[in-house]
Formats: sequence, structure tokens, C-alpha cells
Amino acid sequence: MRAPSIHAAVRPLGLLALALAAWGCGAAPEPTIKTEAQPGLQVARPVDTVVRPEATPAVELRVVLRAGSAYDPPGREGLGSLVARLSAEGGTEALSYTALTERLHPWAAQISVQVDKEQVTFIGRCHPDHVDAFVPLFLDVLLHPRLGEADFERLRKQALSQLSEARTANDEALAKEVLEAALFSGHPLAHPAGGTEAGLTAATLAEVKAHRARLWTRDRISVGLAGAVDEALADRVAAAFAGLPETGEVPLALPPPPADARRLIVVAQPQAPATAIAFGHHLPVRRGDADFPALSLVASFFGEHRQAHGQLFQRMREARGMNYGDYAYVEAFIQEGWGRLPVTNIARSHQHFSVWIRPVPHADKHFATRIALWLLDGLRTDGLTAEQVSHTARFLDGYLSLKRQTAMRRLGDALDDRFYGLKTPLPEWLRAGWRALTAEGVNAALRRHIVPDRLAVVVVTKDAQAFADAVLAEAPSPKTYASPKPDAIVAEDAAIATWPLKFTAEQIRVVPAATLFAR
Repeated sequence: MRAPSIHAAVRPLGLLALALAAWGCGAAPEPTIKTEAQPGLQVARPVDTVVRPEATPAVELRVVLRAGSAYDPPGREGLGSLVARLSAEGGTEALSYTALTERLHPWAAQISVQVDKEQVTFIGRCHPDHVDAFVPLFLDVLLHPRLGEADFERLRKQALSQLSEARTANDEALAKEVLEAALFSGHPLAHPAGGTEAGLTAATLAEVKAHRARLWTRDRISVGLAGAVDEALADRVAAAFAGLPETGEVPLALPPPPADARRLIVVAQPQAPATAIAFGHHLPVRRGDADFPALSLVASFFGEHRQAHGQLFQRMREARGMNYGDYAYVEAFIQEGWGRLPVTNIARSHQHFSVWIRPVPHADKHFATRIALWLLDGLRTDGLTAEQVSHTARFLDGYLSLKRQTAMRRLGDALDDRFYGLKTPLPEWLRAGWRALTAEGVNAALRRHIVPDRLAVVVVTKDAQAFADAVLAEAPSPKTYASPKPDAIVAEDAAIATWPLKFTAEQIRVVPAATLFAR
């Protein structure tokens, strides 16, 4: 462990001094920006601040920066991720990363970072007994990272290794990543949040420091506190950011996405144990828009993540036993660990509709592609009945409470409300929207925004060229089973097996997995 220098430890000037001053070791800096911490309460703080005191035995902190991968310079894709990881996993000027983790361990405290397309989120958690020691350390991680050469090389090597592993180790995640890259081709949202091989290889530590200086400005930061917190603690945390520049040179607004184009991308993965499928198109609707409650209900009815009531799940898994699950989404979705809930603070300016078909046996890939698209076509044509709308709305009303069981999740939602400009908290806004829905309104929103003819379809499989040829030729794809199926399923399968996918040669592309995300 490198011993801290006197300069690093004392720091009579700079951001660490500001953080410690705000902690009672000197005069706090004069706040400059008015921010609403709670409805109706105006508090002068230098950064946007959300405070949610709750009766929980923990202090929860989130610092969200508009500094995700979408703001990576061209040719340096991955720079934002390196900045974030080097801050969270590279130690501070006073403490090496090893010393930092040793300091946190006896407190059972945590510091982690989450990098997405537009947002980077630093997450801290500790027991109230340790808050006076933990919070300055958490702020030091953000405001005074070590940014050392050895840590930079270590984390870059890890990022390149993870990128290589993504091409081979998780075909279903790869299908979803390729889908986003296709939908946003040429756009800042196209490349993976972790970067590309060329971008990571070309990046230098000097560029990491410069990128951090350009993006770490007060107008890009939202601070959230939840649990055993109060306004005085929020004042001290927010004051630590006063030394950052108010604004920077990088615009917050992202350009419009490219137009949708119907296409089939077959990713050649010779070692794939099964076939993974994902498809979708842009969706010009986000939280806060009038049609979002209706579309969220449609997605739940069609395929709520890890729930059995969705039509995709019922028709593909339950009736046919094809795979583990099949789900639909009307905004970006990243699963929280191995659970069923999404992570918070992955808000995006431009959203997309998508369907995730979990891996199917290679022999079923053509039929699986057909039935999923056939079901979506039927959903749009038939719509939902009044009973289906009412039943799904009741499910969503209860399920929303399950999604918000922890203080950390509620805090994440509150910060996302700021991103989307919601004046009413998300639960109240969604529930009011769901209560007002009618079958006519839901089906109108469905037909306005879910358009099968605009879909990009990604299939990760072995024998990729043979599959592409079969799709182009509209070859039949009969489904077989190990045991007899009801006559209705057999008859339905026969119709699906020859249902035309209607891809032209110009719309089909075969891509070797090994070449993905090289640039």
C-alpha cells in the first residue's frame, strides 16, 4: 500500500478540503443552486438533491452523473466506464484500493459503481453508527480518486477481458447488446456501456483525466440520500460538490436516433449451446408521456419479466416447453442480479421496445423466431379486451409495490423521476394512468407505437448462414415434441411453421461474433 503523502492527507485546498469543511472541520462553501429536496421545501445546495428520510437501519447514498457511455468521444468508446471504474475501484489520493476496502470491511459498508449509456451511478451504503466516517470516505472516492497508472492498466485489462467474454459466454446478453447497437447504429447510444475493443485499447490515463474534468460538473450531478438521513446530512453531502465547475463543454442533449429499418442480423457463434433471440424497434415514448402507462400494461400482458402470466411465456414455455422464459419491455431493462426486478438509474433520453426470447434448442430457432413474431403480429391485430386490461392493471398495481420494497430502490426511482421530469412521483403517476385506461385507449396506443414491420431481429446461433438462407427461402420450420400435444397446438404449429417472415436478401446480414464491438 502506498503511504499517503502529506499533501494528499492534509489538502489545505481543493475538493477534499471542501468535503471535510462541510463535515464540520471548517466553514462550508457558500451554496449556489436552489434545489427542491422535498415537495414544497427549497434548500440552497450546489447540486440537485433528493432526500428521503425513512425508518430503516441504514444510510443509502446515490450520486448519479450524466456521464455514461453516450458521452464517450468517437474512437474512445469506453472512456466513461474507465473513469467511473477507476474512481470506484482505484483508491483515493489518500488510500490505495486495498486500504480503502480494508477500511470499509469492519463497518460492513459498501461502495460500488454502475455504468450505463447515459448515467453513471455511485452507490454507498452504511450503518448510521458509521456515517460520520463513511460519508467523507465515499465523497473522497468520487472527488479525489487516485487515478493511478497501475490501476488504470488493471481495469482496462479487465474491461477488455469482459468484452471478449461477452462475445462468447452469454449469448442471450449478446443478442440484446447487438439489438441496441443495430437500433442506434451511428448514434452515441450504440456501443456497449463498457466500450469497444479499439476504444479501450486506444485510451490513455491522460485522456481519462481530461474526460473526467469535462463531464464531472454540477449541472450533470444528482445526489440522493435515503434511510436514516436528515436535511443536515444532505446539506453536508451536497456541499462537497461545490468545488466542481457548474457547467462543462459537453452538451447534455443527445441527437435523435436513426430511423428504424426492418432487418435480420444473424450472429455466427459456432460454440453456442443454444440459440438466443431478441428483437425490437425505437419507441418515442418514455416515462411521463401520455401513452407510457398503456404501453407498460401492454408489455406486462405480452411478457412481464420473469412472470408467468405473459402471452409469450404462456404460449412458448407453458404450452410448448420451448425455453426458460420470454419477455417484453417498453424501456431499457437491466436485471438486478439474478432477481426479477430492474436496476434503477439507467434512464435514457431515447427508449426502445424489445422482446427477449431466452435460448431455445438450435433445432427450434426458426420456429421460435416465427412464433414470437407471429404472436406480436396477433397482439397488434387483436388487441386486448376490457377484461385483460383490467386484470393486468390490477396485477401491475400490486407488483409496483414489490418493485419498491427497499429504500435504495425508492431512492433510485425518485432520482429517475428527476431525469424524466415527473412532477408526480412514479407510483402515483403510473397508478393514476392505469386506473384511467380503457381497452380502446390501450389498443390505440399499442397500434400507434408497436409496429412489427419496423423490427430489427437478432439471432445468435451456430450454423448462422444456413439459418439465414432458410429464412430468406421461407423454408417450413415444423415443430416436433418428445410427447403428444393437444390438437389445437398441433394445428397452430402447422400454421406457424409456414408463416412468412418476409425478409429480403438486403435485410439479412450474417455477422461473426468474434468481430462484434471491435470498433
